Amino acid sequence: MNTTQVAIAALSDALLQAAHVFILVYGSRRVQMALLWSWCVGGAVAAVVALAATLFGVGGRLTNLVSLLLALIANTKHFGTISARAFELVYAQPHQLSNSYDALLAATSTRVYRILTLSIHCILIAAACALLPSIVADALFTVAFAQLISFFAFEFKFANNRWPFHRCIVFFEERALYFLSFGLPLAGLGLALPPWLSSAVIVLLYPFIIILANRAKPLPRIVNAQPSNQVQSTAANSITFMDTILLQRVPVFWVATRTVDALIYFFVGRRVVADPPQEEPQQLKQQRANTDRSKHVAFKDAVQND
Repeated sequence: MNTTQVAIAALSDALLQAAHVFILVYGSRRVQMALLWSWCVGGAVAAVVALAATLFGVGGRLTNLVSLLLALIANTKHFGTISARAFELVYAQPHQLSNSYDALLAATSTRVYRILTLSIHCILIAAACALLPSIVADALFTVAFAQLISFFAFEFKFANNRWPFHRCIVFFEERALYFLSFGLPLAGLGLALPPWLSSAVIVLLYPFIIILANRAKPLPRIVNAQPSNQVQSTAANSITFMDTILLQRVPVFWVATRTVDALIYFFVGRRVVADPPQEEPQQLKQQRANTDRSKHVAFKDAVQND
Protein backbone atom coordinates (compact mmCIF):
# COMPACT_ATOMS: atom_id res chain seq x y z
CA MET A 1 0.00 0.00 0.00
CA ASN A 2 1.51 3.33 -1.03
CA THR A 3 0.62 7.00 -0.64
CA THR A 4 -1.22 7.15 -3.96
CA GLN A 5 -3.55 4.31 -3.01
CA VAL A 6 -4.27 5.88 0.38
CA ALA A 7 -5.00 9.29 -1.13
CA ILE A 8 -7.22 7.84 -3.86
CA ALA A 9 -9.16 5.76 -1.33
CA ALA A 10 -9.74 8.83 0.87
CA LEU A 11 -10.88 10.98 -2.05
CA SER A 12 -13.17 8.18 -3.19
CA ASP A 13 -14.75 7.96 0.26
CA ALA A 14 -15.22 11.73 0.32
CA LEU A 15 -16.49 12.32 -3.23
CA LEU A 16 -17.90 9.12 -4.75
CA GLN A 17 -20.44 8.04 -2.15
CA ALA A 18 -23.16 10.58 -2.91
CA ALA A 19 -25.72 7.85 -3.62
CA HIS A 20 -25.50 6.52 -0.08
CA VAL A 21 -25.88 10.02 1.35
CA PHE A 22 -29.00 10.55 -0.74
CA ILE A 23 -30.49 7.20 0.30
CA LEU A 24 -29.90 7.89 3.98
CA VAL A 25 -31.38 11.39 3.86
CA TYR A 26 -34.29 10.37 1.66
CA GLY A 27 -35.18 7.31 3.72
CA SER A 28 -35.08 8.80 7.22
CA ARG A 29 -37.38 11.55 8.38
CA ARG A 30 -35.36 11.92 11.54
CA VAL A 31 -32.25 12.67 9.50
CA GLN A 32 -34.20 15.09 7.32
CA MET A 33 -35.38 17.09 10.33
CA ALA A 34 -31.92 17.10 11.89
CA LEU A 35 -30.43 18.19 8.57
CA LEU A 36 -32.89 21.08 8.20
CA TRP A 37 -32.29 22.25 11.76
CA SER A 38 -28.51 22.03 11.30
CA TRP A 39 -28.77 24.12 8.14
CA CYS A 40 -30.82 26.77 9.93
CA VAL A 41 -28.46 26.95 12.89
CA GLY A 42 -25.35 26.68 10.74
CA GLY A 43 -26.56 29.35 8.34
CA ALA A 44 -27.22 31.69 11.26
CA VAL A 45 -23.76 30.99 12.68
CA ALA A 46 -22.08 31.62 9.33
CA ALA A 47 -24.02 34.89 8.92
CA VAL A 48 -23.02 36.10 12.38
CA VAL A 49 -19.37 35.21 11.80
CA ALA A 50 -19.37 36.94 8.41
CA LEU A 51 -20.97 40.05 9.92
CA ALA A 52 -18.50 40.11 12.80
CA ALA A 53 -15.58 39.63 10.42
CA THR A 54 -16.79 42.56 8.34
CA LEU A 55 -17.30 44.85 11.33
CA PHE A 56 -13.93 44.08 12.92
CA GLY A 57 -12.02 43.89 9.66
CA VAL A 58 -11.06 40.25 10.13
CA GLY A 59 -11.46 38.07 7.08
CA GLY A 60 -9.90 35.31 5.08
CA ARG A 61 -9.22 31.76 6.07
CA LEU A 62 -9.77 31.95 9.83
CA THR A 63 -13.46 32.77 9.41
CA ASN A 64 -13.95 29.24 8.00
CA LEU A 65 -12.39 27.69 11.10
CA VAL A 66 -14.42 29.85 13.48
CA SER A 67 -17.65 29.12 11.60
CA LEU A 68 -17.01 25.37 11.67
CA LEU A 69 -16.20 25.35 15.39
CA LEU A 70 -19.26 27.40 16.32
CA ALA A 71 -21.48 25.29 14.05
CA LEU A 72 -20.19 22.11 15.70
CA ILE A 73 -20.98 23.53 19.13
CA ALA A 74 -24.43 24.79 18.14
CA ASN A 75 -25.34 21.67 16.16
CA THR A 76 -24.00 19.01 18.50
CA LYS A 77 -27.44 17.48 18.96
CA HIS A 78 -28.39 17.55 15.27
CA PHE A 79 -25.03 16.30 14.02
CA GLY A 80 -25.16 13.56 16.63
CA THR A 81 -28.59 12.48 15.39
CA ILE A 82 -27.39 12.32 11.79
CA SER A 83 -24.25 10.41 12.74
CA ALA A 84 -26.12 7.95 14.96
CA ARG A 85 -28.57 7.10 12.19
CA ALA A 86 -25.79 6.65 9.62
CA PHE A 87 -23.82 4.51 12.08
CA GLU A 88 -26.89 2.39 12.81
CA LEU A 89 -27.47 1.65 9.13
CA VAL A 90 -23.87 0.70 8.40
CA TYR A 91 -23.00 -1.11 11.64
CA ALA A 92 -25.41 -1.40 14.55
CA GLN A 93 -27.12 0.58 17.27
CA PRO A 94 -24.65 3.08 18.78
CA HIS A 95 -23.53 2.37 22.31
CA GLN A 96 -25.42 4.35 24.96
CA LEU A 97 -23.48 5.95 27.78
CA SER A 98 -24.15 4.49 31.21
CA ASN A 99 -25.95 6.66 33.76
CA SER A 100 -23.69 5.60 36.62
CA TYR A 101 -21.76 8.24 38.53
CA ASP A 102 -18.34 6.88 37.54
CA ALA A 103 -19.28 6.79 33.86
CA LEU A 104 -20.62 10.34 33.90
CA LEU A 105 -17.57 11.60 35.78
CA ALA A 106 -15.22 9.91 33.32
CA ALA A 107 -17.18 11.29 30.35
CA THR A 108 -17.09 14.80 31.82
CA SER A 109 -13.34 14.73 32.45
CA THR A 110 -12.74 13.36 28.96
CA ARG A 111 -14.81 16.14 27.41
CA VAL A 112 -12.90 18.78 29.35
CA TYR A 113 -9.59 17.30 28.22
CA ARG A 114 -10.86 17.10 24.64
CA ILE A 115 -12.07 20.72 24.63
CA LEU A 116 -8.76 21.97 26.02
CA THR A 117 -6.72 19.95 23.54
CA LEU A 118 -8.68 20.99 20.46
CA SER A 119 -8.89 24.62 21.60
CA ILE A 120 -5.12 24.85 22.03
CA HIS A 121 -4.60 23.10 18.70
CA CYS A 122 -6.84 25.64 16.92
CA ILE A 123 -5.11 28.55 18.69
CA LEU A 124 -1.75 27.24 17.54
CA ILE A 125 -3.01 27.02 13.96
CA ALA A 126 -4.32 30.60 14.09
CA ALA A 127 -1.07 31.88 15.60
CA ALA A 128 1.06 30.10 13.01
CA CYS A 129 -1.05 31.48 10.16
CA ALA A 130 -0.76 34.99 11.57
CA LEU A 131 3.03 34.84 11.87
CA LEU A 132 3.95 33.08 8.64
CA PRO A 133 4.05 34.63 5.15
CA SER A 134 0.77 34.62 3.25
CA ILE A 135 1.56 31.81 0.81
CA VAL A 136 2.96 29.53 3.50
CA ALA A 137 0.09 30.39 5.83
CA ASP A 138 -2.49 29.51 3.17
CA ALA A 139 -0.87 26.14 2.54
CA LEU A 140 -0.53 25.39 6.25
CA PHE A 141 -4.10 26.39 6.99
CA THR A 142 -5.48 24.28 4.14
CA VAL A 143 -3.67 21.19 5.44
CA ALA A 144 -4.62 21.83 9.08
CA PHE A 145 -8.21 22.70 8.23
CA ALA A 146 -8.62 19.58 6.08
CA GLN A 147 -7.40 17.44 8.98
CA LEU A 148 -9.76 19.16 11.41
CA ILE A 149 -12.69 18.64 9.06
CA SER A 150 -11.93 14.92 9.00
CA PHE A 151 -11.21 14.63 12.71
CA PHE A 152 -14.43 16.34 13.81
CA ALA A 153 -16.48 14.28 11.36
CA PHE A 154 -14.94 10.96 12.41
CA GLU A 155 -15.23 11.89 16.09
CA PHE A 156 -18.96 11.19 15.90
CA LYS A 157 -18.15 7.70 14.61
CA PHE A 158 -15.52 7.22 17.32
CA ALA A 159 -18.06 8.22 19.97
CA ASN A 160 -20.56 5.70 18.62
CA ASN A 161 -17.81 3.07 18.88
CA ARG A 162 -17.13 4.15 22.46
CA TRP A 163 -13.48 4.95 21.78
CA PRO A 164 -11.53 6.98 24.39
CA PHE A 165 -10.10 10.29 23.23
CA HIS A 166 -6.47 9.18 23.30
CA ARG A 167 -7.30 6.22 21.09
CA CYS A 168 -9.01 8.57 18.63
CA ILE A 169 -5.87 10.70 18.47
CA VAL A 170 -3.60 7.70 17.90
CA PHE A 171 -5.90 6.31 15.22
CA PHE A 172 -6.02 9.71 13.50
CA GLU A 173 -2.28 10.35 13.63
CA GLU A 174 -1.46 6.88 12.29
CA ARG A 175 -3.63 7.61 9.24
CA ALA A 176 -2.85 11.31 8.85
CA LEU A 177 -2.48 11.11 5.07
CA TYR A 178 -5.88 9.44 4.66
CA PHE A 179 -7.65 12.01 6.84
CA LEU A 180 -5.87 14.87 5.09
CA SER A 181 -7.06 13.60 1.71
CA PHE A 182 -10.58 12.99 3.05
CA GLY A 183 -11.04 16.57 4.23
CA LEU A 184 -9.10 18.24 1.44
CA PRO A 185 -11.99 18.67 -1.05
CA LEU A 186 -14.12 20.67 1.41
CA ALA A 187 -11.12 22.63 2.70
CA GLY A 188 -10.03 23.44 -0.85
CA LEU A 189 -13.55 24.52 -1.73
CA GLY A 190 -13.59 26.86 1.25
CA LEU A 191 -10.27 28.35 0.19
CA ALA A 192 -11.39 28.83 -3.42
CA LEU A 193 -14.68 30.59 -2.64
CA PRO A 194 -14.98 34.20 -1.41
CA PRO A 195 -14.68 34.52 2.38
CA TRP A 196 -18.30 35.62 2.83
CA LEU A 197 -19.53 32.54 0.96
CA SER A 198 -17.04 29.85 1.96
CA SER A 199 -18.11 29.73 5.62
CA ALA A 200 -21.75 29.15 4.73
CA VAL A 201 -20.90 26.47 2.16
CA ILE A 202 -18.66 24.57 4.60
CA VAL A 203 -21.26 24.67 7.38
CA LEU A 204 -24.08 23.56 5.07
CA LEU A 205 -22.11 20.70 3.52
CA TYR A 206 -20.66 19.42 6.77
CA PRO A 207 -23.59 17.10 7.70
CA PHE A 208 -22.88 15.15 4.51
CA ILE A 209 -19.22 14.82 5.54
CA ILE A 210 -20.39 13.29 8.82
CA ILE A 211 -22.51 10.76 6.93
CA LEU A 212 -19.59 9.88 4.65
CA ALA A 213 -17.29 9.49 7.66
CA ASN A 214 -19.56 6.83 9.13
CA ARG A 215 -19.37 4.83 5.92
CA ALA A 216 -15.66 5.40 5.24
CA LYS A 217 -13.05 2.83 6.19
CA PRO A 218 -9.71 4.60 6.80
CA LEU A 219 -6.84 2.61 5.40
CA PRO A 220 -4.27 1.35 7.91
CA ARG A 221 -0.80 2.75 7.98
CA ILE A 222 1.94 0.80 6.24
CA VAL A 223 2.87 -2.49 7.93
CA ASN A 224 5.34 -4.00 5.54
CA ALA A 225 6.54 -3.55 2.02
CA GLN A 226 5.67 -7.03 0.81
CA PRO A 227 3.17 -7.26 -2.08
CA SER A 228 -0.08 -9.08 -1.48
CA ASN A 229 -0.71 -12.61 -2.68
CA GLN A 230 -3.36 -11.44 -5.09
CA VAL A 231 -2.51 -10.87 -8.70
CA GLN A 232 -1.64 -7.18 -8.80
CA SER A 233 0.86 -5.13 -10.66
CA THR A 234 4.29 -4.65 -9.17
CA ALA A 235 4.06 -0.88 -9.55
CA ALA A 236 0.85 -0.69 -7.54
CA ASN A 237 2.42 -2.56 -4.62
CA SER A 238 5.90 -1.02 -4.72
CA ILE A 239 6.82 0.94 -1.60
CA THR A 240 9.17 3.87 -2.06
CA PHE A 241 11.18 5.70 0.57
CA MET A 242 8.70 8.59 0.41
CA ASP A 243 5.84 6.15 1.10
CA THR A 244 7.55 4.92 4.25
CA ILE A 245 7.84 8.54 5.41
CA LEU A 246 4.34 9.74 4.55
CA LEU A 247 2.54 6.65 5.83
CA GLN A 248 4.00 6.79 9.33
CA ARG A 249 2.34 8.32 12.36
CA VAL A 250 2.30 12.12 12.26
CA PRO A 251 2.09 13.76 15.73
CA VAL A 252 -0.56 16.29 14.72
CA PHE A 253 -1.82 16.90 18.26
CA TRP A 254 1.49 16.40 20.09
CA VAL A 255 1.99 20.04 21.10
CA ALA A 256 -1.64 20.48 22.16
CA THR A 257 -1.76 17.29 24.23
CA ARG A 258 1.57 18.01 25.92
CA THR A 259 0.42 21.54 26.74
CA VAL A 260 -2.80 20.28 28.31
CA ASP A 261 -0.91 17.61 30.25
CA ALA A 262 1.44 20.28 31.58
CA LEU A 263 -1.45 22.53 32.60
CA ILE A 264 -3.20 19.69 34.39
CA TYR A 265 -0.01 18.74 36.20
CA PHE A 266 0.60 22.39 37.19
CA PHE A 267 -2.91 23.04 38.55
CA VAL A 268 -3.91 19.58 39.76
CA GLY A 269 -0.56 18.04 40.56
CA ARG A 270 -1.26 14.81 38.71
CA ARG A 271 0.05 13.50 35.44
CA VAL A 272 -2.37 12.45 32.76
CA VAL A 273 -2.29 8.74 31.99
CA ALA A 274 -3.28 8.03 28.41
CA ASP A 275 -6.21 5.72 28.01
CA PRO A 276 -4.93 2.22 27.24
CA PRO A 277 -6.19 0.53 24.09
CA GLN A 278 -9.57 -0.87 24.98
CA GLU A 279 -11.36 -3.79 23.48
CA GLU A 280 -14.86 -3.22 22.28
CA PRO A 281 -17.30 -3.89 25.15
CA GLN A 282 -18.58 -7.46 25.11
CA GLN A 283 -22.18 -6.29 25.14
CA LEU A 284 -21.58 -4.14 22.07
CA LYS A 285 -19.78 -7.02 20.33
CA GLN A 286 -22.73 -9.29 20.93
CA GLN A 287 -25.11 -6.61 19.72
CA ARG A 288 -23.19 -6.22 16.48
CA ALA A 289 -23.04 -9.99 16.01
CA ASN A 290 -26.80 -10.29 16.39
CA THR A 291 -27.58 -7.42 14.03
CA ASP A 292 -28.77 -8.50 10.60
CA ARG A 293 -27.10 -5.81 8.55
CA SER A 294 -28.11 -7.40 5.27
CA LYS A 295 -31.61 -6.00 5.71
CA HIS A 296 -30.27 -2.54 5.04
CA VAL A 297 -30.44 -2.66 1.25
CA ALA A 298 -28.73 0.68 0.82
CA PHE A 299 -25.60 -0.60 2.53
CA LYS A 300 -25.36 -4.20 1.32
CA ASP A 301 -22.02 -3.52 -0.29
CA ALA A 302 -20.68 -2.30 3.04
CA VAL A 303 -21.57 -5.68 4.51
CA GLN A 304 -19.81 -7.47 1.70
CA ASN A 305 -16.65 -5.40 2.21
CA ASP A 306 -16.42 -6.08 5.95
